Amino acid sequence: MVERTIGTFINVSASAIIQPAAGERLQFTAWSDGRARDRTITVANSTQTFTANYQSFYRLAGTSDPASAVTWHFSPASTDGYYSAPTAVAISVDLAHGYSFDSSTGDASGAAQAITATMDRPRNIRAQIHRVSSDGIDAVLNAAGKRPRWQ
Repeated sequence: MVERTIGTFINVSASAIIQPAAGERLQFTAWSDGRARDRTITVANSTQTFTANYQSFYRLAGTSDPASAVTWHFSPASTDGYYSAPTAVAISVDLAHGYSFDSSTGDASGAAQAITATMDRPRNIRAQIHRVSSDGIDAVLNAAGKRPRWQ
């Protein structure tokens, strides 16, 4: 609570960005009355309430081992890896020659190379990949079933 003489001017500024936790940020959108981030308030003879409104943004990260074997694609694109909540982000990977995709783990799971994630919290997705032989054949199928190829 701020107590001042009626008619007094008070300069107020809301933080442009607040980072409450790793992978999360709040970005100022407007005051409850629609005013800009920096403003001047005139003290009135009655109680005044001013509310700063913020939009949640969450970080999306993709990893793999080795990192150079995967090219990540996020749509829509983000310049800094943060997306406003609750943006749906289409995620896909391209693999370098000699690698095969196994599955996604972390904040996504399954065998699909393309998925969609709703950005309602920070998300970390890991592409599980493996190196394949130079001819692209890593198993042989015969009447007995799938057998590993001896290298």
